[in-house]
Amino acid sequence: MLGIVEQNLLISGMVFLATLIAMSSGYALLRKNLNVAGQVCWYDITTQQQDHETLWFASPVDGEIRAKAARREFMQTMSKTFAQLSTGLAIFDRKRALIHFNPALLDITGLDFETLSLKPDLASFLDTLRGKGFLPEPKNYHDWRDQLAKLESAAEKGSYRDVWEPREGLTYRVSGKPHPDGAIAFLLEDISAETAHARETHAELCLLENALNAVTTPHVIFDGLGAYVRSNPAFQSIWPEIARKKTIEKSLSACLPLWQKRMVPNVAWEKMRATVLGRGDRTHWNAILSSKEGRRFELQCTPLANRHTLIELGPSHKPAMIAHQQSVA
Repeated sequence: MLGIVEQNLLISGMVFLATLIAMSSGYALLRKNLNVAGQVCWYDITTQQQDHETLWFASPVDGEIRAKAARREFMQTMSKTFAQLSTGLAIFDRKRALIHFNPALLDITGLDFETLSLKPDLASFLDTLRGKGFLPEPKNYHDWRDQLAKLESAAEKGSYRDVWEPREGLTYRVSGKPHPDGAIAFLLEDISAETAHARETHAELCLLENALNAVTTPHVIFDGLGAYVRSNPAFQSIWPEIARKKTIEKSLSACLPLWQKRMVPNVAWEKMRATVLGRGDRTHWNAILSSKEGRRFELQCTPLANRHTLIELGPSHKPAMIAHQQSVA
């Protein structure tokens, strides 16, 4: 039955060893080993009954086989890469069946491998997360379904962004992204430490702001790059020309020229710049300055945590002799 195929191949001048695996549907693959180049070629074999004979047709499918092999190798490579990620990954195909997930997803959600290996659809996947308390429990189940539909629609457009907090102390950044052939991917990134730090910093700044507002001496805070952080009402009252500026215009480099214009020249300004930017001694110091109108001002620099610096700059109420002894020459 292979005579026609053998004859055609021999006419082409190729020596081969053919293995034919017949199937009930009449479909098979013919693998041909070329002795000259050691190449493996693939053919799609079909049969056709004609009278009392069987006709065999061989169509080359090397490109298709190579494409499948390349796709399989690519998926294996991607699987190895995804396995190393700390971000949870769940990919759903165009029918919204789960086709790929990584170990981090199991760690984050607490779902077991057997459940996900059954390839649940997106709705079942999210319902399972909801049942485990990973998602907030809506009062109305129909509202939950509406949210689910909106979530899927947003992910298809690559615009889904949200923050999930399943339990106190745990925060995850969730994003949905479109993939080829209508698939969508969801990424769950653990940002608990980042969120906790941001909240702690915010709480500290709020506490500091309340403390600043409670004192009557003028204070302003700059960060390690000289950017304006915040000031208290007393500072804003004494330096209204600074208070009226936008935040980006209140940096140290913007404030220094204004202060120097009002004051008699003093090396304290460069020392303050060095302290704020971390180029000098990060210890508390003070100086007495004189305005061009003859008024005395006290300058105090107090380094804070996170490379911030607290600046006090206002009229001095110290006796002239003491002020002279503490001034920076």
